[in-house]
Amino acid sequence: MPVELSGEQLRDVLALLQEHDPRGAQDVDSALQWMGWDREGAFLLRRSDLQLFLWYQLPRKWLVERDDHLAAAERLAGFLDRIGGRGSKYAELCRAPETREMIDAWSRDDPKAGRRLERLLLDSGVEPPDTSSIAWSDVMGLVEAEIRDRVRFALEDAIENGHLELGSRGFGRAQAELVDATLRAPGPDGSTALDAVLDERRASWLRGRSPERAAHVAPVAPLLSAPPAAPDDAAVRDAVDAVRWMLDEATAGGIALTQTGALSRAFVRAAVERRPAWWDTELFGPPHREQEVGTLETLHDRLRELRLLRPRGRKLLATARGKALRDDDALLLATCVGAPLQGDTFEAAIAELAYVSVLGAGDADYQALSASIGPILYAEGWRSDGQAPDAHHITRIVVDLLHLLGALGVLDERPVRDREPWRLTAVGRWALSEGLRARAAGPRRAL
Repeated sequence: MPVELSGEQLRDVLALLQEHDPRGAQDVDSALQWMGWDREGAFLLRRSDLQLFLWYQLPRKWLVERDDHLAAAERLAGFLDRIGGRGSKYAELCRAPETREMIDAWSRDDPKAGRRLERLLLDSGVEPPDTSSIAWSDVMGLVEAEIRDRVRFALEDAIENGHLELGSRGFGRAQAELVDATLRAPGPDGSTALDAVLDERRASWLRGRSPERAAHVAPVAPLLSAPPAAPDDAAVRDAVDAVRWMLDEATAGGIALTQTGALSRAFVRAAVERRPAWWDTELFGPPHREQEVGTLETLHDRLRELRLLRPRGRKLLATARGKALRDDDALLLATCVGAPLQGDTFEAAIAELAYVSVLGAGDADYQALSASIGPILYAEGWRSDGQAPDAHHITRIVVDLLHLLGALGVLDERPVRDREPWRLTAVGRWALSEGLRARAAGPRRAL
């Protein structure tokens, strides 16, 4: 268990220390305040707080020399020895080689110090890992930070009491199970800590960084809490027909590639026979190369980016992941639709705005989409050499995105010569909603 200290006990020990080592008393008092003591009431000293103080806050935030950092750690150790009991065990952490290592690393501005700190915290076992239930944000809201602290406390308590044995076989699995159990435990009203984290993330996503974006995404707010019903299996299977066909061909014997790594002419022509909306053969004759068929080229690129397909020599083969997804139509669709939304990139910002527009309008026209997205991107802070993002660049990204959505059955493709907007399908409405739900509830990586 953490060290429980009463306010009176703390003041008495500090007063005793003040008599023979005023500088030591001052350092200890400051350290305790850094770790959360208000100088009045009781204080719960936890290993996780002590680790963070010794390995980061002390060497980085205390603007004194390295030797002063080491001396402060030793003074804190002496104070904990005076406390006795578990405090003496925590004193060992103040004198541990890892503490000197981190003080030394930060003092010389070692570029690897941050990664080393992260590794030490994870190896301590009390830092909540990512699990199948949650990936923790780099930039947390108040609710997520408080709940992560609660999970950290549960892990520390389990380790200190011997319920989790640090370094034992199966520790990682048991640690993750405890994290998930803590997050999913129902409260008095039936809700869970995980629900609270996801609600906070969705609210933050809806607010965005500008009124323009908030107004744009507001219509999809109901879909975040009450998504459309999942389509039947047959509809999903039909939607991913083109993707599954490519994965089947890449699994059976591989898809032939040209010397430049493009899809072979025979495969390109087979693709447009299968999906006539991709190319107007009646008007132009059969295509000669992949670059002529925008939807096929986009699909090929995306499946390689997702590592579902990979080249080997003059063949394009299905990866193990591609073969697994080939047998799960819903997961295959969700993976492909969700891919453009990954990360805090310019492309992902465009994708989420485009998905919202398509859901709201029920159809997709690349010119209207591009024109409406540009001002919102500017309001959100996206710049190109200090100016508004280039309209042609936005349009290129939007066109590629619509090609992908057409190939996935999210949009009901029309023949090339038909200039009407592509309509959103029922499967597409569900897929885009799920993609945005995952985006909104995902970990926050940047301000």
